[in-house]
Amino acid sequence: MNIEFNELLLIKYFLKKSTEQENKCIYEWLTSAPEHKKEFNRLKFIWHISSIKNLYQKTDTLHDLQELKNKLYRRKNRWEKIRWISYTSVAAVSVIIILSSLFGDLIKSPSLQNKQQASSTEIFIPNGLEGNITLADGTKVWLNSGSRIIYPENYCDTNRNIFLDGEAYFEVKSDKAHPFKVETSLVSVIVTGTRFNLSSYADDNTIEATLCQGIITMRFKDSQSEQQDLRLNPNDKVTYHKINRKIGKEIVNGQQETSWKDGILSFKEIPLREIVRKLERKFNVTIRIRDRQVGEYTYTATFEKGKGLQAILEIIATSAPISFQKEKDGSITILQT
Repeated sequence: MNIEFNELLLIKYFLKKSTEQENKCIYEWLTSAPEHKKEFNRLKFIWHISSIKNLYQKTDTLHDLQELKNKLYRRKNRWEKIRWISYTSVAAVSVIIILSSLFGDLIKSPSLQNKQQASSTEIFIPNGLEGNITLADGTKVWLNSGSRIIYPENYCDTNRNIFLDGEAYFEVKSDKAHPFKVETSLVSVIVTGTRFNLSSYADDNTIEATLCQGIITMRFKDSQSEQQDLRLNPNDKVTYHKINRKIGKEIVNGQQETSWKDGILSFKEIPLREIVRKLERKFNVTIRIRDRQVGEYTYTATFEKGKGLQAILEIIATSAPISFQKEKDGSITILQT
């Protein structure tokens, strides 16, 4: 029996109630157009940060699924209308928005009567900028370009949970009675007091965590690995591959892995396509690689603070048969020579 795609299938998928045939239908929809993947990532992001899934005890009927779908899309529409307000300085940029009503108008149903309405604070750093913040408990957070964190207004009173989309370096204030927890779409990191880096951009194919000091536990929500919880020691780096859901672990130089917060760009055997993504975020520019083969060239390099995009591209071009050109719209095209 052929199944036609509709939004209710996504709700069933998010609830982990979709069948194998339904999953196949969703996959075909995802791969049929690039905008479908972007739409899926946006919906999944809203799904996780709003915790809509926790507000319903039963989703056994078509009416229940329809309610969830309507709520999710209303959340998405409100999210996309938000206008970010920037406060800039020489050292950093902090963009703080109080979303006091973002999750406020919950559907009134019997399963929601005892749920407390939640209000959250979001900090967003656009491409081309970096920022930092000290949370109420003394925890320090550095946010890389194109990153955001979301945490409840009652942070430090009842919990120390935050949601991350992007990359952040954390210096967590020790509090064994109240563990610090970072949620992403597929991975959770649980600590009491430590220093670590977590990269979880929605459009990246991997999630990476590097521990600099202390101990952290990573919890994988959707993994083929039998070990769902993984403990890291200093200088351990764990990479979760979203496509095949596999987990890799290696020993690295923790200081080098987190040098971005000091304005330093450091790459170690990274393909050019991944470097381009990092450069796009750091310099707020669109870079296209015309030849797919070029994107697989690997590089190891370190660029000190203040090194401009032009200088970086010139150095990259000297070590491989490539060139680059600036287009009229301001974007950059990398070519094979």
